[in-house]
Amino acid sequence: MIKTKTKTEKRYKQSPNPYLCKSGFYITELNMGMMPNDGYKLISTDDLAGPFKTLERAREVFKSKVIEDPFLNDWDFDIRGPADSTGSIWYAGRERPGE
Repeated sequence: MIKTKTKTEKRYKQSPNPYLCKSGFYITELNMGMMPNDGYKLISTDDLAGPFKTLERAREVFKSKVIEDPFLNDWDFDIRGPADSTGSIWYAGRERPGE
């Protein structure tokens, strides 16, 4: 009997570190969970689509892929991009009044 090694390949690339991305906007799934002695926290992220050059284009795709999909909850997704003036990398998927 001949034994052969099978090579296991990853189906998808590993998601990049969200805090190191300097350009582009990504639609990102937020994987939240209870952490012992720490409460409800962000455990990991998975990019659904992107990169997009502008926040407006990312919001258009967010609406078509997430908001209009009856099987997805839009609060489980967000838009990630370069840090803004406050240092945050997270942007609302829905445009807020006054933006």
